[in-house]
Amino acid sequence: MEKHTEITADEAFSLYYKSIYNYILSHLRGDSYLAEDIASDVFAILYHKWESIRPKTNAVIAAWLFETARNVLRNHHHAHTRAPIILSLDDMVDLICPEEDNAAAQVANDLNYHRLLQQLRASLSARDRAFFDAMYIEELSVTALAQRFNIKPEQVYVRRSRLNRRLRTIISKKFQKK
Repeated sequence: MEKHTEITADEAFSLYYKSIYNYILSHLRGDSYLAEDIASDVFAILYHKWESIRPKTNAVIAAWLFETARNVLRNHHHAHTRAPIILSLDDMVDLICPEEDNAAAQVANDLNYHRLLQQLRASLSARDRAFFDAMYIEELSVTALAQRFNIKPEQVYVRRSRLNRRLRTIISKKFQKK
């Protein structure tokens, strides 16, 4: 098909669906079902806006489709960004010793709650331990944490995320099956 020949919406679908699908799939870490859904959304938008697109040449349609796919992906990522996870002390113990994990459950039976908590806290740096205590033991709000540590509330979310990552690492190393 020539570069400057106008095409129909059905021809655009036939020509570009696979490319758009693969582009979206590459941004979704292999989630093929979600990639299909988003690709379908892109082409639904194409059909809806078909009359306003000028000229309807291969180059214009391809550029429009990839731009729309990028926008739909960005909207999807914004809509599905995870909210920060706040764990209670009970949740922390559940992470350390889930009931379905017999080896970890045995550890929980052998050690009491406070000993587990102290071991976890001892594995943290002094700075992380202070933040851990304020967040999980004192259960301070984001605003109160920001004031106590003289940081912006946005930084509280970053520190909490990093602390949770460290805690998961410590927990996974401590309770690895041997």
